Amino acid sequence: MQIVLVYPSNKNKMTKRFIYSLLFIFLANTSLATHNMAGDITYKYIGTLTNPYRYQITVKTYTKWIIGSSNTDRCTIVVYFGDGDSATAPRVNGPSFDCPTADGVVIGGCSGNVKKNIYETIHDYPGNGLYTISMEDPNRSAGICNIPSSENTSFSLEAELTINPFFGNNSGPVFNQVPILCDTIGIIGYYNPLAVDSDGDSLFYEFITPLANGGFVSSYTLPYANNTFTIDTGTVTWNTPAAICQYIFDIRITEWRNIAGTYYSIGKTIQEVSSIVTPYLGVLDIYSQNTSVTIFPNPSNGLINLTIENGLTNQQYQITICNSIGQIVKTIDITTNSSLIVESELAPGIYFYSLSNKYLLLNKGKFVILNASVK
Repeated sequence: MQIVLVYPSNKNKMTKRFIYSLLFIFLANTSLATHNMAGDITYKYIGTLTNPYRYQITVKTYTKWIIGSSNTDRCTIVVYFGDGDSATAPRVNGPSFDCPTADGVVIGGCSGNVKKNIYETIHDYPGNGLYTISMEDPNRSAGICNIPSSENTSFSLEAELTINPFFGNNSGPVFNQVPILCDTIGIIGYYNPLAVDSDGDSLFYEFITPLANGGFVSSYTLPYANNTFTIDTGTVTWNTPAAICQYIFDIRITEWRNIAGTYYSIGKTIQEVSSIVTPYLGVLDIYSQNTSVTIFPNPSNGLINLTIENGLTNQQYQITICNSIGQIVKTIDITTNSSLIVESELAPGIYFYSLSNKYLLLNKGKFVILNASVK
């Protein structure tokens, strides 16, 4: 097996930094203020015979909404396509008084005041090349413990797109998990972005320093842990939060495409995640920490028995099952201390599951389906 790295071009980096500087000066003198907590940027190939290099770019941001305030979010954002061109992307979710044609939607979060904002735009690229798609906004939410003066630090997202006929068309992975976490002091926390790649490419996950002002955030550190803060096959394990505060971390996903036994790096994208660590709340946290999934038999010929153990009485949970390349193949709703027999239609292979309640990823693991399957 051979692995080939494809590196992005640095073209337009200096131009972008200059544009960002002008943008910050302009927005700092307007009445608008954002409180960015998290987000991600993705691309999807939608080319046609007449427009063979057309892509849809989607940016999601999660902002802190201050009750009673106005103009705290953007009706539009500027997306830079990496080919010297840019466009104003409108918000496409939810109308409101402040932004009649498109506005964010309140989704709750730990403190009940997080808004989700979705922006979309379409771009026709000039041809083959390596392109860095990006967006930048003047400030993050205040008080982030692992970013000094976070309210004065810009919020930025990037994705790298490779257009090359040898690789074929490519759509980046899509994030299916809301990147707003509610963790607890002294309790192990888990997070998985549940990224799905429609092309079936292999995904590699790693931490990356957050971006700001056309570069990396200075003086950034990973969230403070009593033991370790790690990422493995997409799942972040925080063992354990060491201080009560808000933290952020960025996950970069690299797509690897297998062509005739050689793996090529064909694209990258970033999700920024926000975690609010709260005090220990007693019995609720004890149950959350010990809640687990039993799968029997494992390995299985297709018929599996799922049981949720050590959870709160009548608590509703969800089990998400992904295949070996990160695609979600099944979701199951199940109640605490109940058993569910599943006649699986899964193909033979290794599968990964995650257990969550309404707010938290609680546990994870894997199981194996052998040659025979039950349908």
